[in-house]
Amino acid sequence: MGLIEFFHKVKKLRELKRKGWKDFGVENPESVADHSFRVALMTLIFSEKMKLNTEKALKMALIHDLCEVYSGDLAAEEKISREKYESEEKGMKKIVSELNEREGEELMDLWKEFMEGKSREARIVREIDRLEMGFSAVEYEKEQKKGKEFVNTFIPFVEKSLKEKELTELFNELKKELK
Repeated sequence: MGLIEFFHKVKKLRELKRKGWKDFGVENPESVADHSFRVALMTLIFSEKMKLNTEKALKMALIHDLCEVYSGDLAAEEKISREKYESEEKGMKKIVSELNEREGEELMDLWKEFMEGKSREARIVREIDRLEMGFSAVEYEKEQKKGKEFVNTFIPFVEKSLKEKELTELFNELKKELK
């Protein structure tokens, strides 16, 4: 147990392919770790522009899918149910149990804050999480020509999720790549 085991377990996120993309037959879809890295990078860029607590926002971005080591990846629309939340919460508790109490509590508290959208940082990182999915959807459509059903599944979901002006404007520009 401890840090060595924690970091060994976290490695599983590199191997866990994102479910939504697999369900749509995307060839060689991104891993959860790939997704989390870009969410973190996007958070870094936007946190300064949007005057967020960058450290807090980055921590949320880095750990938001950590629970999936145990719960597995869930397509975005599946994450809404109470049962799915409880499954992810159980996974998060299990993975942070490898850390000392203080570290584990901090990550668990940040994850809950993110999931429940309890702060501006949490709400914006959640939107960035969706925006990253929008980037992936556009990229997979351009690269693999998945078709109208694919685009009509992911693009409206992302649009509905975005409230912040800066993120919405960027997504509107990104969608132009589909024409």
